Amino acid sequence: MRRMLFVFCALVLSASAFAQHVLVRQLPNQNASQVSSKKSQIVQPFDLASASGFNYFERYPAEEKTWLVMSGGATAYFRDTFVGGDTTLTGLYDGEQWYATSTAPGSSPTQWSPVTFYSNYNGSTNCFLGLPGYGPLCGSAQIEVLWYQEVLCATTGVWKMDFYDNGVNFYEGTFTLLPQIAVQSDGSSWVPSFSQADTLWATHPYDKECYLTTDVTQKGIWCSNDSEEKQFTIRRKGCMVTALSNIIDYHALPGYHVIAVAPDQMNDLLNLDGRGWNGPGNVDPRAVARVSAELNVPIVNLVSSGKLDDTGVEASICRYGPQPMEVLRNGHSHWVTVYGRDAGRTTWLINDPANGDVTTLQRYANQYVGNKVYAGPEYVYSDRSIVSLLLYSPVDPVLTDPSGNKVGYDNTTQTSYAGVPNASYQLTGQEDIGDEISTEDVKELLVLQPSEGTYQLKLTGSATGTYNMYFNTSDSNGDPSGKTELIQVPTYEGSVQQFEFTYAKTPGAAMSIQLSGGFDGGGQRPRDVNKFLSYANPTAPTTTLPTGVSTFQLMLFYGATTDPATFSATLNGADVTRWFHPETGTFETVPLPLVAGKNVLQLSIKGFVASGREATDSDKLVFVTQ
Repeated sequence: MRRMLFVFCALVLSASAFAQHVLVRQLPNQNASQVSSKKSQIVQPFDLASASGFNYFERYPAEEKTWLVMSGGATAYFRDTFVGGDTTLTGLYDGEQWYATSTAPGSSPTQWSPVTFYSNYNGSTNCFLGLPGYGPLCGSAQIEVLWYQEVLCATTGVWKMDFYDNGVNFYEGTFTLLPQIAVQSDGSSWVPSFSQADTLWATHPYDKECYLTTDVTQKGIWCSNDSEEKQFTIRRKGCMVTALSNIIDYHALPGYHVIAVAPDQMNDLLNLDGRGWNGPGNVDPRAVARVSAELNVPIVNLVSSGKLDDTGVEASICRYGPQPMEVLRNGHSHWVTVYGRDAGRTTWLINDPANGDVTTLQRYANQYVGNKVYAGPEYVYSDRSIVSLLLYSPVDPVLTDPSGNKVGYDNTTQTSYAGVPNASYQLTGQEDIGDEISTEDVKELLVLQPSEGTYQLKLTGSATGTYNMYFNTSDSNGDPSGKTELIQVPTYEGSVQQFEFTYAKTPGAAMSIQLSGGFDGGGQRPRDVNKFLSYANPTAPTTTLPTGVSTFQLMLFYGATTDPATFSATLNGADVTRWFHPETGTFETVPLPLVAGKNVLQLSIKGFVASGREATDSDKLVFVTQ
């Protein structure tokens, strides 16, 4: 039997936070004799409810974007956009009215506006009035009405709906709204569950990340064809790549069992043009949108990064879809795909890239340490700018934005900062899957949609060793706009290095990241001349070294308008210019051997100020050994 379909929706006046609507499906015309026949079947007094009927509960999932009859004992999910009850209404006499109510868990009922039937109305027969947003619907004494409401991210639990004909309840029913992404008709999850250990790609080279076989920590470095290098594989390091493949495929083609990108393809797309990684083995969050665009699937953008509480994680999933969740595996960072919670909220539902299992967070003692939030194609972002900092190191950063807000961790005072808007600092990286275990920790600081202006960066050593720093920025289009790498920089517990950079997000503007030392040495006009030489280490004119330390690692920046040929340096009166390698706009770390007591380093270089005038920057630095 063919139906005429009229689709419209309108808000009703109620206290509900989620708007209520109706969808009308008009059945074929029924003539007066058919209606009279229905009336004759009703025993006096009129049993009005017998002329109306409830059909089923329906849901409108975000994945398939079509109405589906609820299955599994009337079950809906928190990423369903709408849910409702489908009814058949038969008009028996003038003035007959129907309405429905909905009761969310722990709430009072809210009511839809009533619908009224008239046998004759303004010259038309068999008319239904009061359908929100639509005029009189005439020509049939029977219609099918779906009473529905918005439930995306609504309160989960048992919902109740009641349906009334002239005040008589003709159906009362319940459905359960679960805090998780829907399952498909075959019972499988809508979220794919790839395994990084799958034989199809387990041995596939991961990123262009290697480690030296002589390095017991297996610190990640860019591969350079060194004979002592060994490259990581997807099996060993590919958990985030695998989790992101799950997420992109979820958003790619809902309703179709199509793989848009497998982990090895995701890895190779990130390798294109060197823009997929913001440090060895670490996925650049900007690149995910680029990869999804290259696959001709909906764009997936990073919305936030950092540790969320349970409420925040649940909200991110119901609003945006499945997300990467960081857990600790063997004490190190590992990423899984999370897509909801069980009905009682005792654990999280995850797909684990370690082996492709569809399981729960109980596998990791129900603990997670970090999150990233990616939004699907429903959300468009005009500003996709990012400042990212990766540290493969025994150091901790504190970043101060142009307004004086801070983010990061000061290990000398054990103070965490989270004052920079849209910023996060967390342990990250990818835990090995296999017999070889890297003991390296990777720390990530991200600022989304950063303010333009000058930033200060302080790095404080937490142990003796060396660190690698990878510093990247993007413009408002999400395109890379700046990149700086510091490799094998010495540090020790309590040592401080100070940096400065100026950021601009306008596409096509000058390089947005201009890293310099946070200490200018003093002595000349700070506005221009003092920038010819600047220092990340030291951070003051006089430095007292810890007892027993007789070497100082000087980190020196040469300004963009300096003349390297004019550089000179003396240490305790002796010419040490040969120790330095000045180049315009570069930096270097120079170890200074010191004698007991007071040591004086004098540095000088010429350069040009904005007016074109030549000037000289001369600095005197004092180091005291104990």
